[in-house]
Amino acid sequence: MAFKLFRKKIEYWVGIETGVENIYAVEIKYQEGQPVLVNYNEEPLPSPEGGNSEKKWEHLSAALASLTKRFNLHEKEVIAALPGAEVIERIVQMPVMPARELNEAVRWEAEQSIPVPLEDMEFRHLVLGPVPGNGKLQNVLLIAAPSSLVRRFHATCQEVGITLRALDLPTLALWRVFCGLPGSPGEQGQIIILHLDPEITRLVAVSEGTLFFTRTWSGLPGSVSGMPDLDLALPFWTELRRSLEFLRSQLRSATARKVILSGSCASVPDLHALFSRTLELEVEAGLLRLKSQISNDQTGPREEEAELNPRWALAAGLALWGYK
Repeated sequence: MAFKLFRKKIEYWVGIETGVENIYAVEIKYQEGQPVLVNYNEEPLPSPEGGNSEKKWEHLSAALASLTKRFNLHEKEVIAALPGAEVIERIVQMPVMPARELNEAVRWEAEQSIPVPLEDMEFRHLVLGPVPGNGKLQNVLLIAAPSSLVRRFHATCQEVGITLRALDLPTLALWRVFCGLPGSPGEQGQIIILHLDPEITRLVAVSEGTLFFTRTWSGLPGSVSGMPDLDLALPFWTELRRSLEFLRSQLRSATARKVILSGSCASVPDLHALFSRTLELEVEAGLLRLKSQISNDQTGPREEEAELNPRWALAAGLALWGYK
């Protein structure tokens, strides 16, 4: 297995995100070099009683099999993110150096930064670009995933007829969908993307279109069906404020101008207003607007602009893996 973080020109792409309660799939094709939404759907993912691990994989296999039929995935290029929260991502600052030296240096850096033996992990790195204001340093993303998880996920996909083009990272998918398209909100200035799911929160910080910080912690209690339980959510707010304070120290003279909410919990009515009041920042729901050609059984494909709910953001970002 390899985390393929480069892009190739291919016509159709399907991004698959395995959430806590659903699997989300978004299909995109390219027309004159621009992404066009072709299809999107979700499949329920039941939780096994008692957290039975084997039952969880059986449910995942059944859900992927259903999506395979809906999307004809055996004929499509599929990009997926690994399920769960076991993938470790760290952004570190390292001196600018030749690629061969960097390959050796990142291994040492990873052994200091990643709290598990690398022998049991699939390890990769990605150079994100120079550190703003310091041409001698560069931001490097370190990535480690349990080898056993990678093998099991690949095998589960193959069992239902899915051949994975690549495994991608949620962090890169979120950066791609909110900062990588023309006119994206993250092209200029500093923004924060908060991907809210019941079990995990992902924070992605971007400055002038460049990813420079990412962090994960526990999810926002009670936010799937309604407003979060503010008493139970205290650890969530503590971690969020801690992350924002760190970012302010890194940005120095600049401050984040906007927070974008995405994920399955981001559609709760008035949640963005709660975040805005609490954080004293501009906060908006991460609605996605794409040209679409979604087929209708009676009229066939129709061209229009589609607005996707924030819960589709990560899957859409995965599908955009092929966008240049």
